[in-house]
Amino acid sequence: MCKVCDDIYNAISATFEPIDDQTLEEVISGVFNKEFTVNAPPFKLFLNTGKSLSDAIRYAFEFDKIAAVEATPKFKLAADLQKNVYRFSAAKTYQQTKALNALLVDDKGIAKTFYQFKKDASGVLKSFNTTYLAAEHQRSVAASQNAIYWDEIQRDKDYFPLLKYETVGDARVRPTHVALDNIVRPVDDVFWSNYMPPNGWNCRCTVIQLEAGDAPQTDLSNFKKPEDVPEEFMYNPGQQRIVFTDAHPYFRIDPRDTGLAMQNFNLPMPKTFPTPELIEPPKK
Repeated sequence: MCKVCDDIYNAISATFEPIDDQTLEEVISGVFNKEFTVNAPPFKLFLNTGKSLSDAIRYAFEFDKIAAVEATPKFKLAADLQKNVYRFSAAKTYQQTKALNALLVDDKGIAKTFYQFKKDASGVLKSFNTTYLAAEHQRSVAASQNAIYWDEIQRDKDYFPLLKYETVGDARVRPTHVALDNIVRPVDDVFWSNYMPPNGWNCRCTVIQLEAGDAPQTDLSNFKKPEDVPEEFMYNPGQQRIVFTDAHPYFRIDPRDTGLAMQNFNLPMPKTFPTPELIEPPKK
């Protein structure tokens, strides 16, 4: 990794904290005691997940360095992204609650002891709230930065009407991202609706602005979709003003829970930005 990329990665990592063990212990006990179900998911887990991803957005927007002015387009973009990550956090909390409830019995349908359940549940929660959350935090930073950049691209497109896809160019670049490298298309071309970075977990690709005549446009008549660009990454964060799309696995819910999903899984949405921790718990 180049020094610049390394510095960026370290800065992002410094803003990330996994969900604390006390919260996870409370989730385990709550599920075992039937306090937490898919209809009543753990609010604290949801709140902490949403805060981690919202912190990533604030980091990308540098709201720790500058005042967030509510009337500005930048503030409104950040608020839209925050709503998206809290919706995502609700779906993630639902999936974790559902997975843990399935662990209450063994393969034969016999109820597990608390010790057995805790051992199994701890592994699931650690994966969701350390490994996965770290990747989701990084993605929130990257998508937010590219959403900001997209607004700049739109603002400057009369002067820079073309965009060029660029990879980092090292040995770690995925082969199918190499296939996107150096593609040049107009700013408003549909290509950028699907392939504006990030185009995968921990994708380090970017786009650069070009003046007319700086480079020939790429003929895409024989272009084929790269095989390892996941469907959930086939979007433009700036155009859609989101971090996570509905193609993410967390949004694949049991059809019986469709109504629940429409109610944000009985979890509240933030009413303020950039202070979502003011969210009130749902009334019982």
